[in-house]
Amino acid sequence: MTGDRQRYFERYVEAWNDHDPDAVVEQFAPGGTYVDSSLDEPLERAEIADFVADAVAGFPDVRFEERRVATVDEGDELVLVTEWTMRGTHKGPFEGIPPTGNGIELDGLEVVTVSDDGITSITGYFDGTEIADQLGLTFPAIVGQLPTLAVGVVEQRLS
Repeated sequence: MTGDRQRYFERYVEAWNDHDPDAVVEQFAPGGTYVDSSLDEPLERAEIADFVADAVAGFPDVRFEERRVATVDEGDELVLVTEWTMRGTHKGPFEGIPPTGNGIELDGLEVVTVSDDGITSITGYFDGTEIADQLGLTFPAIVGQLPTLAVGVVEQRLS
């Protein structure tokens, strides 16, 4: 049974890398949730799909590389702890920020619980300030980004 449960997680990562929000959601059990340090509260199915779609719109070449996965079989659930690196280029609007054209490489960790019905929860951990730094949104780098950001805001308003 452990292998079947682990496949939900493997398909989840593949779906992210295929930029397929619906396939990401299909890996979750009914009532399954996703939360990370950028969110105020856990997301459920439709919200997870929107979250993935927004991330892919902002970083259309986003990819996750799993560096290490540790598993613990707790009987009724499989728990996976995974270290990952996310890479992508900020080519579209993301969380209200116009595209900067900057690439990011972000390391993180997720704790994933999986039942026979799919992923029951994912809790992600990463340094959100690292994203801002790499996008050039922290001082003094943001000074150089102001023209790009201003043009991006105007383009968003006109479209």
